[in-house]
Amino acid sequence: VPIVVSFVPFVAGGADMPYRTFAVFNVIGAVLWVGICAGAGYAFGNIPVVKDNFELVVLGIVGVSVLPLVIEVARSLRPRPRIVFGLRASDIDLPGDALARISHWLEARLAAFADLTIANSRAGRDAALRRGFPADRLVVVPNGIDLGAFRPDAAARVRARTRWGIPDKEVLIGHVGRVDPMKDHPTFLAALARLKQGGAGFRAVIIASANEVPRAALAADAARLGLQDFVRIEPAQRDMPEAYNGFDLLCSSSAWGEGFPNVVAEAMACGTPVVATNVGDAPDLLLGPEWLAAAGDPDDLAKVLGAALSRPPPPRALVHAAIEGYSIHALAARTERALEHLVNGHCRRYWTPRQ
Repeated sequence: VPIVVSFVPFVAGGADMPYRTFAVFNVIGAVLWVGICAGAGYAFGNIPVVKDNFELVVLGIVGVSVLPLVIEVARSLRPRPRIVFGLRASDIDLPGDALARISHWLEARLAAFADLTIANSRAGRDAALRRGFPADRLVVVPNGIDLGAFRPDAAARVRARTRWGIPDKEVLIGHVGRVDPMKDHPTFLAALARLKQGGAGFRAVIIASANEVPRAALAADAARLGLQDFVRIEPAQRDMPEAYNGFDLLCSSSAWGEGFPNVVAEAMACGTPVVATNVGDAPDLLLGPEWLAAAGDPDDLAKVLGAALSRPPPPRALVHAAIEGYSIHALAARTERALEHLVNGHCRRYWTPRQ
């Protein structure tokens, strides 16, 4: 208490507290302090136990006074759990969703209290830095793919195409993702319509994670573009490696928000080449810039898809090899390294796949 009393006037002056307010609080504090002490002495001073052990009572009062200080020191010496944030997306667009925007803003503010933030992509890291995440506590650990499950499989290709009723010789373009504006199904369908108008021969399967109503809406959109005989809408699949093997080409048409696009990596692990929009870390995963299209541009997407269809397909083993650096074992090792740096008091700013 004496220490606090000594600092109060300086703090009040530094905070520009009005003198009248300061004086009122001083008077109230003095009255309460004197009243409590005098009242306690009057109430307990004549009790025999207190009178006979007054020295112990004084020591007890002193002990209670310093108890908060002792508690805080003990807390500071006790190891506390480390807080780690995880970022799975990049430049999220939240039009018309006030609650989501508030949550997005609040996340960036709370990141200051985290000991470490792990982003699963360079794009996610860059977006987090723009939002105010502490740079010295932000690292990149890309997602990992189970390369034992996601691998080229000729028998799986036959099973998938048999189930969909698509002959082996027919070129099949796949699209995988939930029905969400972020995945931009309209741009994909518009690009397919342009390919058809240009005389390209293909079929397409859209695996849409949604209930029947959004899938029916997708089918209606395809029909309005004259694609009803060429596009098949499928629900979420239990065996995604089989589905990826059934495709000759996968398209990721996301408009924004991707971090590390799992669909791109999973398809390539199965040996299926991918055309993707320039969102998130897709450019780091693709076979080259010729497989990359502008986001939200059906003309450019149709152009890149058409060019991919006109080229000889790359060997599936070659496509699989391009993604081998993103195994689940690599994910575990990189995560372990980041956590070890945290525990040891060190934190690298970021990790990139080619370091």
